[in-house]
Amino acid sequence: MIEQLPRVQFRKLTLLEKVWLFAPFAIWFSYQPLVRLGQDATSYYELSITVIYVALLALVSLPYAWRARRELARHKAIWLTGAFADLSLLTLLWTPNLLRGFLTVGIVYALFFIFAAALAERERLKKLLPALAKLLIMSAVVVSLLAFAQVVAGIWLSRSETLLCAGCIADQFGFVRPNVFAIEPQFLGSLLLAPLFLLLRHILKGNTNITVVGSFFIISMALFLTLSRGAIFAFFLGVLVLLILYRRHLTRLAATVGLLSAALVVTLYIQGIAAMVNPRVDVTFREAVAASINQLSLGVVDIAPEEPAKPSGNDNAPKYDGYVEESTNVRLGLSQLAFNTWTDNPLRILFGVGIGGAGVAMHEQYPDETDARQIVQNQYVEVLLEYGLVGMLLFVSILVGFVKGTRNEKWIWALLLAYMVQWNFFSGYPNALHIYLVLMALYCSLQPKPTERRAGATRSR
Repeated sequence: MIEQLPRVQFRKLTLLEKVWLFAPFAIWFSYQPLVRLGQDATSYYELSITVIYVALLALVSLPYAWRARRELARHKAIWLTGAFADLSLLTLLWTPNLLRGFLTVGIVYALFFIFAAALAERERLKKLLPALAKLLIMSAVVVSLLAFAQVVAGIWLSRSETLLCAGCIADQFGFVRPNVFAIEPQFLGSLLLAPLFLLLRHILKGNTNITVVGSFFIISMALFLTLSRGAIFAFFLGVLVLLILYRRHLTRLAATVGLLSAALVVTLYIQGIAAMVNPRVDVTFREAVAASINQLSLGVVDIAPEEPAKPSGNDNAPKYDGYVEESTNVRLGLSQLAFNTWTDNPLRILFGVGIGGAGVAMHEQYPDETDARQIVQNQYVEVLLEYGLVGMLLFVSILVGFVKGTRNEKWIWALLLAYMVQWNFFSGYPNALHIYLVLMALYCSLQPKPTERRAGATRSR
């Protein structure tokens, strides 16, 4: 898929193909730069380049989907995704946050139109996929290098000058956690997953060269630099799937483990040195490395010295010296509040509180424990709360359909599993639109031609 970038004659591409070619670049700008439209008691209203791009791609997709409406109507995936979009629209009738719900419905339908057009134009998309894959990897390498630059710049420059998020600065662990143009490190980590799995598949297949191995090494380090447990754990679970699929190639398996181990060790050295030379924090190389390992191991592995190397009242000490249990507890607490809100009455159990209404519903139920702007931070629980059992059934059916539709390329299941694991750590669409675009492109490019589908159905009869 990525050995050679095919010569794509841009002028001969359809408008839909031309716009799709910008996806590998647009997805990285999910938060910065940002157009702020305002805010109210329940939401912030903002536009990122990724959101604008998705809106443009949806508009371009509309005529392609409309022309193929009869053929699309016979596809089960369209029925399932269309039903989910229509349910989103229907829940506006009872959502407690109508404006946020209306905007979210717009995103849901935009994704649906993009999917429908991609499915209608799947033969063209299949030919374009190698170019999309290589452009995604190239952009991932560039963003990874920017992540390294952000770690270095964060030693001396301010948060505003480096585009770092509040939880990314060196005051937290002693070293910077890069987010580049994403809102948080975990979303940068999520963006790196698809190029990593594309590269890892080629390594395990034996299609390696210095470019493939070097790109995999650089992007892996950028992922480890985020220190995002959700993204890193999701990645390793996906890696496990690929190792099982390619279990017969022991030499390549060993090379993969070696590359990842080396990337982790180099990352720890970068974090330790960055903390040690930072003039604004008082932390040693060993303490920084110990904090990183302790955070990644959920507090299990602790290599820090028993006695603190600095006075406990040191104002320049990092906020955390290891595993941040509070972060895990906050997410679990929000999921519990959302679950309790969902089970409040039978109608809510079936149909939810309505799209965009999770924060308001939880605040009304527990006014002293959460505010109306809060999100659930767990996609599954948020779907359950906003759509009820009906919506969750559709959501799960769509995932099952994706698994069935990609069974001829099971390596894709590794990426799907990684995304599914990550959904336990965040919810919502604007900061994670790349997940849906990547899955759409892979799924649609693997579907048979309409003539092949009809022939298969005739043989089965």
